[in-house]
Amino acid sequence: MADLSRRDVIFLIRDHSGEFPDGGRRLLRLAGVDLSGVDLSRLDLSCVDFSRADLTHTLLVDADLSHCRFGAAQLRGANLRGANCSFAHFEEADLQEVIAIDACFDGARLIHCDLRQADFSRVSLTFTRHLGLALEGTRLKEVKEAFEACGVDSLEEAHSPY
Repeated sequence: MADLSRRDVIFLIRDHSGEFPDGGRRLLRLAGVDLSGVDLSRLDLSCVDFSRADLTHTLLVDADLSHCRFGAAQLRGANLRGANCSFAHFEEADLQEVIAIDACFDGARLIHCDLRQADFSRVSLTFTRHLGLALEGTRLKEVKEAFEACGVDSLEEAHSPY
C-alpha cells in the first residue's frame, strides 16, 4: 500500500511551492516514499526528488516531471505516456516495462538504467545523456534523438547487458 495518496501529494506540492529569488524552484524531497499504483497523472511534479522511491505501476500520464531526480527509483510498469521528463536524472533506475510513448526526455540523464521491455515509441531524447542501459525488448519506434558529448552516437550504442 502506498505511503501517500494523490491528494497527499497535491497538498505537499502546494505547501512546498515557491521560487527562489533567481527564479529556480525548491526541490521537494519524496525520496524513499512508496507511491506504487498512485494516479499522479497531469500533476506538476517538477523539481521533486524521487530517489529510491517506489513508483511501481504509478500513473504519470502527461505529468510534468522536469528536473526531477529518480536515483535508484523503482518505476517498473509505470505509465509516463506524454510526460515531460526534460532535464530529469534517472540514475540506476528500474524502468522495466515502462510506457513512455510520446514522452519528452530532452536534456535528461539516463545512466545505468534498466529499460528492458519498455515502450519508448515517439519519445524525444534530444541532448539526452545516456550510458550503460539495458535495452532488451525495448520499443524505440520513431525516437527523436541528438546527443551531447556522452561518448555514443545513438541510443543503441548506449546499450549494456545487465
